[in-house]
Amino acid sequence: MRSKLIPLSKFKIVVVINLVTSIAISTTGIYVLSVTASISRSISLGLDGDVLLYSSASKVPHTGLINVKAVNLTGDDEFLVLSPEVLTPVIVHGNPLFLRGLNLTLLDRLLNYSLVGRLPRSGDEVLVGVRLSNRLNISVGEVINVNAIPTGNEVAVLVTGLIISNTPLDDELVSNLQLSRRLRGVGDDYVTVIRLRVNNSHSITKRLEELPPLKRPSAPYVVVNKFLINRSLGDVELVDEAISRGINISSTLLWVSILLVLSISVLSIYFGMRWTLNTLEDVLKVLRSIGLSRFRLASMLIYRVMLVGMLSGATGYAISYLLLNEVFNALSVSILLHRVEPINDLTVLLTSTTLPPAVSSISIYFSVKDM
Repeated sequence: MRSKLIPLSKFKIVVVINLVTSIAISTTGIYVLSVTASISRSISLGLDGDVLLYSSASKVPHTGLINVKAVNLTGDDEFLVLSPEVLTPVIVHGNPLFLRGLNLTLLDRLLNYSLVGRLPRSGDEVLVGVRLSNRLNISVGEVINVNAIPTGNEVAVLVTGLIISNTPLDDELVSNLQLSRRLRGVGDDYVTVIRLRVNNSHSITKRLEELPPLKRPSAPYVVVNKFLINRSLGDVELVDEAISRGINISSTLLWVSILLVLSISVLSIYFGMRWTLNTLEDVLKVLRSIGLSRFRLASMLIYRVMLVGMLSGATGYAISYLLLNEVFNALSVSILLHRVEPINDLTVLLTSTTLPPAVSSISIYFSVKDM
């Protein structure tokens, strides 16, 4: 009987507010984490378990250079794969993108991929990623002009194949090391990244400690100091600073937007719940007058807001993910010249489903304790 006095229909405004705030929280959270993951994957290719060595002297790893001979890891039995890679920012058809040079004989050991066409056999041939091919309308057998941003060199290359890997390589040109070094303007001793695939992650730690001083931000990265050569290579430093500035601005805006959305959401839920309780004030006073304790009254209300909040949160998360997926596909959202794809995240889902009922419960507590 008591529960019929406070039906769920009385919480319509709470449902609307919870749904809107859950969508806002989920959309912001998924977007921020998707951009962060895209930045990481653009250098790591999203290959779990790999250890990457790159220069800590560069503002971003994509533009740094390390000396292969200085690192001197060849011949170590702990490494299943040792892949040096050179990333070069280039322009193709007026669009900036990355050309990744690597040892193409190791490609099968690095990742699973499909290939339409064949692998490059010389320094004047490249593979094109499937997403890049679709975006710029580049086909196998086509000759394209590649303009290197660091050196200003322009070369005509033959597209020998289309690579489909479900990694950031799908947004890049892929060549051998000879071509990427030529466009980057560096000698045979220098690369952007050294990728290591290891037998034993514990033993590799000891091996890497024998190198010059290391900085270790977060796995799977190991950043090597003091291997950056003279940075007066054309516009490399300018490219480095431009990319870094773009990341810093994006990062600041993203985290500010998260704090702003969370603050507005908390205030909206709290005062929305207070408004709903004010409309129920007469009913709540009647229940108190017939002997219902504050604890029982608060429990009845909290049960309802928990049900409403969690359902609204899950629904809001699903709407946000589907919406962002459509937006990313329609607008081809990218960062660091790689496409951003929405990711599912348990933390965002839990925040979306637990924050509304938690804030509503606090609002209920302060309202009921005064009755």
